[in-house]
Amino acid sequence: MSKKRFSISYDAPFILVYTVLCMTILILSTILLDKDSGTNLAPSIFTAPCAPFPAKNPLSYIRLFTHIFGNSDWAQFLGNFTFIILLGPLMEERYGYKVLALMFVITAFVTGVINACFIQNPAVGANGIVFMLIILSSTTAFEKKKIPATLILLLAIFLGKEFIGANKNATIAATTHILGGICGSAFGFLSVPKPKRTRKSPVKHDEKTVLKTATLKTKTTSKTLAV
Repeated sequence: MSKKRFSISYDAPFILVYTVLCMTILILSTILLDKDSGTNLAPSIFTAPCAPFPAKNPLSYIRLFTHIFGNSDWAQFLGNFTFIILLGPLMEERYGYKVLALMFVITAFVTGVINACFIQNPAVGANGIVFMLIILSSTTAFEKKKIPATLILLLAIFLGKEFIGANKNATIAATTHILGGICGSAFGFLSVPKPKRTRKSPVKHDEKTVLKTATLKTKTTSKTLAV
């Protein structure tokens, strides 16, 4: 009897790369943490600019996109990526990695711009991405005109987790959640899922077709030998 061999399937390459990249940035940030002052010495490129927008700094425009790669601590990372790893592969399979990557870029830009224009504290993390994925995944249920109770519970838990410990970042969290949800709903209604690959069913031949084919082959062979 042949033993079955198990192998690792990289089912969601974009989500895997994004997760590993964010984890690497957080590890480097932790190593470079100044314990005396509590200042995170990670590059400021991974923090969204706050109002007023520092227009003279060229990095400010890059940070409008790259803030979704940073995390303030491991609690934020684990809280966000629990949802991202759970929902991300499903959405990547549904829309494809190129479309999902574009959704991430647009969500990052929208949340970054609003934060830079109206919020006084810098934003960091993938909170908006998480909420975008939650709402995006729910659009499959909206197509059937049903809203799952589990989705409502999931939204309540996620929002409750952010607002129970209200602090100076509560406004940032609320803003990024709302904007991420708006982006997710827009993507869900405007984006078309990629077509599913269908396996071609094997052609079935009945007895008459097999006999005709065999007869034609026999005649062709006889003619060839006669020549």
